[in-house]
Amino acid sequence: MANTILVGAQWGDEGKGKIIDVLTEAADIVVRYAGGNNAGHTVIVAGQKYVLHLIPSGILRPGKTCVIGNGVVLDPIGLVSEMQGLEKFGVKVTPENFLISETAHLVFPYHRELDGARELAKGKGKIGTTKRGIGPCYGDKAARVGLRVSDLISPDRFAAKLKVRVTEANAHLKGLGAKPVSYRKILADYTAAAEVLRPHVANTVVYLHEATRAKKGVLFEGAPSISRDANSPYLDRFPVNKEELFNYDLVVFGDVDPHQLNAEQQRNLGEFVSRFGGSFLMVAGKRFSPNAWRNTPVEQILPVEFDAQNTAAAAGEGTADKPVKLTLTAQGR
Repeated sequence: MANTILVGAQWGDEGKGKIIDVLTEAADIVVRYAGGNNAGHTVIVAGQKYVLHLIPSGILRPGKTCVIGNGVVLDPIGLVSEMQGLEKFGVKVTPENFLISETAHLVFPYHRELDGARELAKGKGKIGTTKRGIGPCYGDKAARVGLRVSDLISPDRFAAKLKVRVTEANAHLKGLGAKPVSYRKILADYTAAAEVLRPHVANTVVYLHEATRAKKGVLFEGAPSISRDANSPYLDRFPVNKEELFNYDLVVFGDVDPHQLNAEQQRNLGEFVSRFGGSFLMVAGKRFSPNAWRNTPVEQILPVEFDAQNTAAAAGEGTADKPVKLTLTAQGR
């Protein structure tokens, strides 16, 4: 297997997790090279369900090595929790099968607080962030003020650099009318996480170059998709012409924020797409369908009627003469 890179060609949630799981069988190494834990994939193996946010699904296959690359923004607390969750199901996560780039940047509580405060301040103009702190963390990376995994495992340096960042972040939070974060709590929590992650930290650039020279099969797993880059003013939504967008038997792309729909709409849309898509997305412990138009303004896509004639008939939910239709009505914002 040559080096393979899988990226989404739309706005995310295209079902990349399924394809990755198939391609992993032929790979020796699976690399998550970008993104954060703002979303996740559900993988079912031998009847057991696993929810993964940062660790590639290759961890569920014996003989595979999983890597978190330097382009990922990493929440150490979330990663430790994910590792422990896998171990409860008997999945071994060791330095032999899981490596973390020493230069990956770290997501902190102040990133999440800034994310939420900025989104709240935008009001109706919000960009649709998941409020996991991913954007602010990448902002720190671009400004060259962020902390990396190499800082995390160097206690004295970490404590000093963290204090500077917390002081600055709290000033920003105050200006946004948000509560400050605790330097001492972050230091204690992240120091504990550092001890768990330390054995997995490596120079993954050298590791991957050596693997390539040794003709190992390397699979690179993308997270953000190509239509969701920093050149767009949007994050999880995009301008859309609904007359063009819905000229299909079953639309399988786009995003809409489930919170912009009422409870019945969320349930109908989620079950509809999940049933025909055969998988679903996990975000913050809640189940969302993978292609449910998350974070597109409601007024741009509703009302809309789905004519699922072909897929409904195949799924036993309708016939060619009586296709299943799903109608949603806009509720305003």
